[in-house]
Amino acid sequence: MAGTTKTSANDDPRIVQQYKKIKDRLIKHYTPCSEKNGLTFSTVRDQLSEMPEGFDVSYTALRDVLTYNDKIPNMCIVLGLCRLWQMDYATVLAPPESNVKPVPSSDALIAKSAILDDPDYSGTFYGYMYTKNLSRNEVSDFELDIKPLGNTTVAKFRIHSRPSKVDGKVVDYEQFYTGTPIRLTKTNSIFMLLSNDKGYFYFLLFGYRAYNFDKLYFRKGIAITTESESDKLLLQNFLLFQKEIDEEKREKFFPGMLKITDDCIWIPKADIDALRGDVDFSEILEKYDSSFSGKERQMYRIKVTQILDCIEDKFDQDEINEAMQVLFALQGKAVAPSRIEYANPDGLPGFAKIYLQSDSV
Repeated sequence: MAGTTKTSANDDPRIVQQYKKIKDRLIKHYTPCSEKNGLTFSTVRDQLSEMPEGFDVSYTALRDVLTYNDKIPNMCIVLGLCRLWQMDYATVLAPPESNVKPVPSSDALIAKSAILDDPDYSGTFYGYMYTKNLSRNEVSDFELDIKPLGNTTVAKFRIHSRPSKVDGKVVDYEQFYTGTPIRLTKTNSIFMLLSNDKGYFYFLLFGYRAYNFDKLYFRKGIAITTESESDKLLLQNFLLFQKEIDEEKREKFFPGMLKITDDCIWIPKADIDALRGDVDFSEILEKYDSSFSGKERQMYRIKVTQILDCIEDKFDQDEINEAMQVLFALQGKAVAPSRIEYANPDGLPGFAKIYLQSDSV
């Protein structure tokens, strides 16, 4: 057209910088994979063509995108690489001055997990776990509030305990944490990383199941936190209920329900004898006597499944409740930890470096 001057993108330095930055972000992802895993332009081209929404590209065009040069990158290839490597388009195409590193796209995360959106898990639930102080065998209570908020779900976690001061006074202690509950679709489990403004966190993990008639009424899960007396990682079980549990039942059953055990538990003979003398258990223990009778010994090895196998009628809730009472009374006496503090012994780093990873033993 007369009077019109055709311009090139290369004439505008801002566009040139934008193209260079897009290529730079893709190259910085490709180069480590190339060096560590032997990734080549040819293998990337094959991967692009094998994707469900993939396409064939020329070797030269792909090379121009993943090489520092003055060539304008083919934007179809740029978008294809984002899908292939599950990179967020927004961070790859961000302005040149943006220092945000490319992150996995939301689609990549959703393929393996999703924000919990089951309405039956919405509400306030009551939980219990041991205190962070390993020298005290006390159970703290907490509240977990799960509520939808806009297009997401928010979890608010408030934990209570009553630590004794040096002067003997007992004060109420509370900490507040917030996070997002995530459902892992493959393993049918829920996790949430909850943090507070002091830099502490709680990681909660428990099983997921759909509830057809009522909301979540009970879950037993794993809690990991940095909020310990030593600031080392602390792992323990927690219990989550739809309703608060009265103090008497907590004292009676929670020591057994919160112990970290597997199918086999070890119980000292003295504790077995004490339970036999307990008015509440002396009569019903006779039914389970085969689990810890026979040869006299100082420690008894009891299998949880062995106790449960004593239930004759699996549909009789009274009989099930009776077995559960015996089980948790026994587990409360088990020689097993109530929580585990993760720490590296002073000599472990050197042992791991010099001995375990040496060529000869």
